[in-house]
Amino acid sequence: MPAVRVNRLTRAGWRIHRRIYGRFGLGTKIGSLRVLLLTTTGRRSGKARTVALSFVDAAGGPVVIGSYAGEPRDPAWAHNLRVQPEVTVQIGRDLWHGRSRELQGAERDSAARLFEAADPAYRVYQHRTSRRLPVFVLERTDRPSLP
Repeated sequence: MPAVRVNRLTRAGWRIHRRIYGRFGLGTKIGSLRVLLLTTTGRRSGKARTVALSFVDAAGGPVVIGSYAGEPRDPAWAHNLRVQPEVTVQIGRDLWHGRSRELQGAERDSAARLFEAADPAYRVYQHRTSRRLPVFVLERTDRPSLP
């Protein structure tokens, strides 16, 4: 997929995708990457915050990257995970609780390369910003099912 920029149109698309995915379990793929719904706890509000994110599979679980389309700041969900790593993840109709862990060093670099191989837009996002894109693995702690 081509690299996007954050603007009103992309934000609206992200909101629509999240609603369709959450309501119908659809939209589980964008381009060559699968998509999950990640629910974090707002670091200031304490409220549940849900975002739709592309992910790659790794040994420890799904891995997400905080590209935020190459914006100069990390996405809010990444800040939330650093304060409260407990999460809820939905992949298709599979819903489970887990814990996030931010990857560092060679482990982080290896996971970031998986994103770049699956979609070259992630290389563009990294070049657009001076920050290092945060990468998190989502590790399952239990597995309730959706009704």
